[in-house]
Amino acid sequence: MFYRYEDVLNWNYYLNKAKVQIYLNDYEMLRETACGYWINTSGYGKSYERWVSKTSRKRFAYPTKYEALINFKHRKQRQIKLLEVNLSRAKAALDLCIKESDFQIKEYNEKKNKTQGRVK
Repeated sequence: MFYRYEDVLNWNYYLNKAKVQIYLNDYEMLRETACGYWINTSGYGKSYERWVSKTSRKRFAYPTKYEALINFKHRKQRQIKLLEVNLSRAKAALDLCIKESDFQIKEYNEKKNKTQGRVK
């Protein structure tokens, strides 16, 4: 057997809250090669084969639950780092947008005041 942890967001409509849960998926090993394993990743009534390396640092599934949990921890830490970078980039872009819009509003009002002064 091979194992992989996944996180799932379950929404409770009655409480109007979301709850994150982690699940342990297990995969049957179909055959072993010199460099890895073929596992069965069936889903939705279909059977799929997926190759998993024996020596790779990052694998889809692991032969022990402990290794799968450690991999899940590393995947989530990496996900958090990437999302923090994206969030800081979005905040910086929003700050630039606000500064630009403030400048353009000021410029627009100055032009508007100059043209109204000529009409009178």
